[in-house]
Amino acid sequence: MLTSTSTFDCTAYHGILSEVKAKLPLLPRRDLPEFFSHAAQLSDYLPVPLRQAVADFRRQGNDDGFLHLVGLPIDEDALPPTPASYPAPIDRELLDMEAWIALVGMRIGMATGYKENRFGTVFQDVYPSRGAHQLSAHNYDTELRFHTEMAYHVQQPDYLVIACSRADHEREAKTLITSVRKAIRRLSEDHLHTLRTVPLQWHVDIAFRNDVDPDPVTRLLLLTREDDLLRYDGSLILPSEAGEAAEALEAFSAAASETAVAVHLCPGEILLIDNVRTAHARTPFTPRFDATDRWLNRIFVRSSSGTSPMLHADVVPFQLRAPDQHTKSTLRV
Repeated sequence: MLTSTSTFDCTAYHGILSEVKAKLPLLPRRDLPEFFSHAAQLSDYLPVPLRQAVADFRRQGNDDGFLHLVGLPIDEDALPPTPASYPAPIDRELLDMEAWIALVGMRIGMATGYKENRFGTVFQDVYPSRGAHQLSAHNYDTELRFHTEMAYHVQQPDYLVIACSRADHEREAKTLITSVRKAIRRLSEDHLHTLRTVPLQWHVDIAFRNDVDPDPVTRLLLLTREDDLLRYDGSLILPSEAGEAAEALEAFSAAASETAVAVHLCPGEILLIDNVRTAHARTPFTPRFDATDRWLNRIFVRSSSGTSPMLHADVVPFQLRAPDQHTKSTLRV
């Protein structure tokens, strides 16, 4: 049942959910395209109210920019140790939360791996790792700043589907999500106009840097189209322009922080995040490195519109977005 515009409680549907999950292949990594094809077919048998909530979110989104699914079945006692490396072994059995993100993800598009990122893995484990780069999801001792995933990539994911298999011991880690629909209400017309017309300089994540091109750079509008699609990253955008662009970016950053919603993910929960209208962050936490640390499972999903309906999982190479052009119009929208 819907408990708010952004939360759906799955507790009442454990029986039917477990029946659907039992029909999925037990070893998904042996043939991921085949696994996701099965998941796509089986997703038609998810409870009707859950399918409707996901369909409504895909069609129109909401002010929060995410759908929080709670109360999904999970056997925490059956979990293996929290990973300490990637990729996962090919013979690792399907986790409960991997099943749920696959089934939900297939209602909205195509599971996508990125060739240069984590060996192109489609199912991704997120866990604390000593010495992780501050831009990495495996970092834990500093805040992971607000970012739209891979906004600089030609094949940017439209959605993130993030699940929790284990929470952090001290319950410190919170996922922060800021929605463009909320943030722009706090901006002046001048700042909005600047962010819609003046491209900002972008760098890219460390996974997409290499010896041939150690620092790929492009220029992108922070706000695009009439419905204000968002491209934002507090670490990768450089406010190199003095004056109005830097001022507008600072104003947006403040509005994003002020309007963010904090979610503490618990086992049996999923965040379905609209990655073209939000940015997300994560607060620091304290791991113990005892094999029972925080463990999230994630897939990136691209909208299936314009792609073959038979293709349910794909791995794509890096391709930097071409720079947006500066819009010379003086019209205030």
